[in-house]
Amino acid sequence: MGLPVHWLPREEARSLEPALSPEVRGALYSPEEHQVSADRLVRAFARAAAAQGASLCRNCRVDGLLKRGERVVGVRTADGPMSAGYVVLAAGPWAGRLAGPLGVALPVFPVRGQMAALKGRSLIRHIVWGEAGYLVPKANGLVFAGATVENVGFRQRTTVAGIRGLVRMAGALAPRLTGASPVVCWAGLRPGSADGLPLLGPLPGWEGVSVATGHYRNGILLSAITGRLIARSIIDGVVDETLAPFSPSRFA
Repeated sequence: MGLPVHWLPREEARSLEPALSPEVRGALYSPEEHQVSADRLVRAFARAAAAQGASLCRNCRVDGLLKRGERVVGVRTADGPMSAGYVVLAAGPWAGRLAGPLGVALPVFPVRGQMAALKGRSLIRHIVWGEAGYLVPKANGLVFAGATVENVGFRQRTTVAGIRGLVRMAGALAPRLTGASPVVCWAGLRPGSADGLPLLGPLPGWEGVSVATGHYRNGILLSAITGRLIARSIIDGVVDETLAPFSPSRFA
């Protein structure tokens, strides 16, 4: 992909990142690797949308889609119906539940991921990936340890076993974090798909609705380009060829 990466033997790896375990035999160093704060990015998207005239309805549960003939004309919410000229179904692992009543089976399913924020940013300098997980030092002084991969349906909660496993993983990668106490723990549901690729584009058999889900573990990283391509296809009325490999119709 044209990104610079360097193989480091044990000594060079531990010189660059002293927190690494002596058991590490080598490392692949990617100096262009970056990270993003998911919550701050979402708030930035919301502010930008509002600045362009969007109305944001927070904590408003969507229970279904409104239809007229073969066209989706809005959404049914806990606060009442909302009409729309176009609907984007970006409901993560819940997208299949919303598309089901329209007779479309979207092969999207939840994959739980648990994470823990540990004290000790000063103990680690770099994002570190290992066989069992990863560590990400954050600007707020915490180290994020993640993440589990669990097919447990829509159970969005942490477990004692899951968090203990993350703490053990952190200590194995960076012994200075051994026994670190989690400051906060959380769990989320990633939208997995039948073939591991996102579902992006018009919902098969229906007008006025597109799908944007199935990004699995890369939703935040692909959020900006997904939004740009979906918006362009709605405004232009033509699906960008970039989206062709991800069309939901591949499962029809």
